[in-house]
Formats: sequence, structure tokens, C-alpha cells
Amino acid sequence: MRMVWVAVLLIGCVVAQTAQDILKVINNRECPVDTICVTGSSCAAAKGSVVPGTKCGTSNVCCRPRPCAPPSGLKGFCGHKVYCTGGTTTSGICPGDANHVCCTRGSVSTATSSSASSPKNPTSGKASGKAVNMIAQFEGFSANWYWDVNANAIGFGYNCRAHPCAGIKPPITREFAKNLLLKTLDPYERCVLNQFGTKITQDMLDGLVSFAYNLGCGIFKGSAVTSNIKAGNINAGAQAMCKYVNSKGRRLPGLVSRRAQEASLVAGTKIIC
Repeated sequence: MRMVWVAVLLIGCVVAQTAQDILKVINNRECPVDTICVTGSSCAAAKGSVVPGTKCGTSNVCCRPRPCAPPSGLKGFCGHKVYCTGGTTTSGICPGDANHVCCTRGSVSTATSSSASSPKNPTSGKASGKAVNMIAQFEGFSANWYWDVNANAIGFGYNCRAHPCAGIKPPITREFAKNLLLKTLDPYERCVLNQFGTKITQDMLDGLVSFAYNLGCGIFKGSAVTSNIKAGNINAGAQAMCKYVNSKGRRLPGLVSRRAQEASLVAGTKIIC
């Protein structure tokens, strides 16, 4: 009888571990924002590339998915349809089985930006992992609520004045905060794209989305940054970003560093604020 209970316990542990691994895959935990958590064979089937030295779950790897472009013209990434959270799936384009689809405007976007990061190429229409990591770095992480611009905020600057906060129960994890950040980027991407279309470079989009996320779309649209870039003077637009480094009349080193990084992406050359 004892052996039966031991066997049941072992089976239960295996099932629990499998369930945990499945959740890690679905939630894309333990992998960089520009990669997806899959088995090595699934990554190979979709013609993706395994990120060396990475592992998620007990046997999965972090895979940088293959870029794809459906007839709509938007660039996306190849992967299992479970990763296309909030995006649009197109079948018959990507290698692999029937569940491997081309996802556009989904939560994993950097895979398409490697070819778009060159100044010669237009943006994919989505902020890349470069923007996500930069925003997360400068916003800082908070597992609990804090007061920011007349509203509660949490995670990487997720502000309840601009976004719904019902159901968020702190303390939250970094993974949860990353998902919140990814979900909030769309209005800022649209804010930038509504001004410039998709003819700007991926680096320009990344820098401008980070800028708009920090200051708000209203300030972004009315800024000299936008007017100069619209007039074709990209360098002047990038330099204008350096004016936004004060808070309550004080010049903040963190904002100086952030504006310099954002402006350098927009200008395509090093900017010192």
C-alpha cells in the first residue's frame, strides 16, 4: 500500500511539474522579451534560432523566432499561436505544423526588428525589445503600488490614471509587470505612427515610443520633437528631446540619461543631453 502511495505521489509531482512548464511556456517566463519559450524541436521546426545558454522550464529553450510578413504587409514573427496574445494570426506562411502561424502586432515583436533596425529599413510598426528594456530600466520596478502623477502606479510605470487596474493584486512579479508593460505599449505605438506612419526606422520608433510613454501622447504630439521630425529635421527633433529632463524644476540625472538614449536612437548617432 505504501508503494502505491509513493507511486501516486511521484505521478502527482510529474503532473505538477508538467503543468508548471506549460504555464511557463504560455506566459513566456524566463526568456528575454524578444524570444519565446519552446522545445528545441519546435524552435527548429519553425526555423527559429535557439538563444545559447538559455533554458525555460525543465526541457525548453528560449527561441528567437523567424520574421514573417503576411499579405497585409505588417511584419511579424513565426511561432505557436499561443504566443500571439492580442495579435493577428496568419496561417500557411511559417514553417512547422498547423499551429505555427505568422503573428503580427502580438506580444513578441523584437524578432522582426533585427532586419528593421538598420536606418535603411522602415519600422515593423511595433516597439522592439530594445524599447521595452529601456522603458523597464528607467521606469524601475515596483512590486507594490506607489503614487505617480496623481494616480497609483505599479510594475514598470503602469499608471492607473491611463490604464485599468482592476484585478491587480500586489505584490506582483517582474514577469507580471513585463506583461502589463507589453499590454500598455499599443497606444503609444499608435501615437507615434499616427504622426509619422511606418516610414520611420525601427530605432526611431523605439526611441519615440519610450519618450511618449514617459511624457504622454499629448505632450509628444505638441512637442518640437514631433514638429522637427515632420519637417524632415530629424537631428533637431532628437536634440529637442533633451529639453525634457526636469521634474518640478530640477534637472534629474535619470531623465538626462534616458533622453540621451532615446535621442540617440532617433538621430542614429550619439546624442549627449
